[in-house]
Order: sequence, then structure tokens, then C-alpha cells
Amino acid sequence: MVFHKYILLTFRWILFIFPALQFAGLSAQPPQQVASLGRMEMFLDSITRTEGFSGSVALNYKGEMLLNKSFGLADVKENIPLKPRNRFMIASISKGFTATAILRLAQEGKISLNGSLAEYLPEYPGPHADEITVRQLLNHTSGIRDFINDDFIEFNLKRLLKWKPEISDLIHHIGSKTLLFRPGESYSYSNSGYVLLAAIVEKVTHISYEEYIRSLILNPLKLSNTGFGKMEPGEGYTRAFRGSRWKKRPTRNFEPNWTYGLGGMYSNAADLVKWGRSFRDTLILNQEWRKIPFDRDSAAVEDVFNLYGLGWELGRTGLNDYYSHGGYFPGWASYLLHYPDTDLTIVVLSNYADVDPFEVAEQMAHYWFWNNLPRDLRDAHKSDRDHLINGEYHLEEGELEGNDFWMLLGSSIEIRQKNDRMQVGHDFAWQELQQISLHGWQFEDQPWLLEFEDETVKITDTESEMVVIYAK
Repeated sequence: MVFHKYILLTFRWILFIFPALQFAGLSAQPPQQVASLGRMEMFLDSITRTEGFSGSVALNYKGEMLLNKSFGLADVKENIPLKPRNRFMIASISKGFTATAILRLAQEGKISLNGSLAEYLPEYPGPHADEITVRQLLNHTSGIRDFINDDFIEFNLKRLLKWKPEISDLIHHIGSKTLLFRPGESYSYSNSGYVLLAAIVEKVTHISYEEYIRSLILNPLKLSNTGFGKMEPGEGYTRAFRGSRWKKRPTRNFEPNWTYGLGGMYSNAADLVKWGRSFRDTLILNQEWRKIPFDRDSAAVEDVFNLYGLGWELGRTGLNDYYSHGGYFPGWASYLLHYPDTDLTIVVLSNYADVDPFEVAEQMAHYWFWNNLPRDLRDAHKSDRDHLINGEYHLEEGELEGNDFWMLLGSSIEIRQKNDRMQVGHDFAWQELQQISLHGWQFEDQPWLLEFEDETVKITDTESEMVVIYAK
């Protein structure tokens, strides 16, 4: 997926002004919601057809599930369609559960977020254990190397040799490495830190990490489709697959032995909506502690756009804050996004990781916020957008001869756009297009997809995969 830079900036502008509008003009069953959901489904149908999306999506607004739908196949080998009840490996979204377990123990006074790794896990053999704090493990500022990504070659060799470490083996393996930096001096995403946090949970509670998560979170929230380890065939079973969207092949699940604490859970979209919204009340953490994971003042700086709190990524588009987390294993990709100010939750789960769930969720959010803006603001934006897009474009890459493009496209094309209508062509032939996503338009009479990226236009024949690119 590609995003037009101007439209991405517009998305951030929309979310900047949106909190002040407070869904102006909405009433029971507002037509804006109907329009938003309709455009989302068109977009999801389109990426299923043109990009091979396979997965489940959910959108919840103020506790009401407005969309919970699946696309593609649960098992490509057996040609079994996905259904909303199907479960997916959620990879690093699991970190939020581990972080919440630690926060509950801190709330109860059983650990301190400023306490040291050496204090709670004395068997850890690594350097600076007396300086590394629990908080630093939570927000990836400990300096501990990520045993999966920072030592990728070594990890994959172990994986090929069917490495199945015990928890104690993982702790000693992680502790055998040098630090990337002194504790607290920088940020580097580390799966290793969450292995150590899960071990601390077991050390303090004297029960298994899995048992504690079930008793603290899964059972009270009634997350009946959420669990640990490999999913076994049966009701709700889903297999991941890889390869091109025309030739997909199943892929193996990750071994639970080395996803302990960092990503070894599965769930479905409806359960993750409950989980994402659970910090709105005090069922798991009290009034004070439920805000701590999302405290921006104490969060680590992840990049120019995002912070990392305690188990969650923290973003801000304009005045509208959100918390989120994504997850990735080979074949599996997931994303959970919650806007606390508007109580909007979006979940995207995929068993074909070539389609980025973050981009899918961001497009869904765009449709929601865009259609709920007052008409005068939407019209003013459309006028500005149309002015930037309209004009003449010249062929930059690709061949016109010997394929279907040459009949309708020339070495130069003109784009005419007004509001939600677009025409593409030249003096002798014009094609009507229908907008199917934030950045994509479908030719009405041809299996072609038009996408904007900066000052260029890419047109793809979705049947032959032929591509031509025009520049303004």
C-alpha cells in the first residue's frame, strides 16, 4: 500500500480539529456512520480482491460493535473461509498483557517500577542488572539486546535447529549479551525485556505467568477466545500463509518456548476490542494506575511521531491522542488502535502479513473521522485537495505497447477530480473512476487500480500485474 503524502497530512489535520467538534450533528443512527462503514467495507473488499488481504477487522464506537467482519481464508490449503470468531496469533500485542500484570503487582505494592532487575530476578547474569529498572524493561530503555532482532542470524540458526528453551535458558541467553547502551540513556525495542518481565511475574506471584494473566485479565474480561501457545485445529482455528497473493503457502506458527511474555498469545478481533477498551474502567487497574501506561511525560521517545509508554505505543495526531500496538510473526500481522477521547477502537488481524494492518486501521480511522466532520469543513478540504490532484501527468515508467493500457492511456494523461468523482484520460477517451480507499481509485470498466504517491500516479492492471507510472 502506498499513501499520498498530502492525504496523510490531511488525515492528521482532520484528527487535529476533530476533538473540538465532538461528532457535531450526530444523532441516533446518524447517516455519517452509515457512510463511514460503507466506505470501509468497499475498501476492505477492494484490498481483499487486489492485494490479497486475509483477516478480520472490528470497529467499536462507545461500546457498540459497528463492524466485525472477516475476509479471505482461515486455511488456504483447505480453502476454509475466515469468520469473525477465528483466532489469530497477535504477537507483540501480547506485551500489553505482560505490562498490565506488572502494573497490577506494582499497584499492590509487591514490586516497584523503579526497583532493579537484580532485586526481582537475581539469577539474571547480565551486566548492569542492579541499574536496570522494571520501568526501563517496560518502555524499552534498558539497553538489553533483543535476542530475536538484534541477533537475527544467531536466532534463526537456533530456530532452524528447533530450539525450545526453558525459561531459565532464555534468561541466561539474554543475560550473556552485552548491552546496546547504558540503562536509561536511549530507546531500543527489545523483546528480551518482556521475557524478563514475565519471569518477574512468576517470581513474585509464585504461579505461572499464563495462570496469572488468565486470573487477572482473561477471566474478568471474559476474553474466551484469547489464550497462549499454539492454536490447535478445531473451531476458530486459523493458519497463517506466505507467498504472493496468487500462490500462497502455509507457514508454521512460532514456538511458544521463545515467545514467552513477548508475543505468545492468540485472540480474535472482538476480544481485542474488549481488551483495548478495558482501561476505561477500574476492573483490572485502579483509577490512578490505569492511566500510568499512557503517561506521555514519562514515556520513552520511540521516533519523531510516537512515544512508547508501558506496554503501549502512544501517538498523537493534532490534539487527538491514541494508544496502540502492532504485532508480527511470519505470516501473522495485527494492530490494535484506541482513541480514548472519542472511545473509538479499531482492530485489524491478518493471517497474510504482506498487507500491513497498521495502514488498514489508519484508513478505517480516516473514513470514520472524515465522514463525521461537518459538511462545510469537508467541502473546503475537498476543494483544496482537488486543486492539488487535477492536472496533466506524463508517462515516467512502464510500457504502453503490447498490453491493454495503450488503447485508453497515452504518453500523457489528464486527471479531473471534483469531490468524490474522478476522470482519467485524454481528448479521445475518458474513464470514470470510483474511490475505493484513502489513496486508491478503481476504473469502472477495467480491472485497473489508480494510486497516488507524492507527485506520481501508479496504474496497475490487477489481473496481469502490469504497472505504469505517470509524473505530474
